[in-house]
Amino acid sequence: MALVIEWVIVDCEDVENMSAFWSAALDLEHIWTGPRGGYLLAA
Repeated sequence: MALVIEWVIVDCEDVENMSAFWSAALDLEHIWTGPRGGYLLAA
């Protein structure tokens, strides 16, 4: 049985800089900003 990670949730002080870092590091695209300011990144 293979392990598949579908979601990772990270709490941080500066969501814009953190999402920019992970977008560049993992080649992800910012596709949605939630009503409370959360970001959704996807491949």
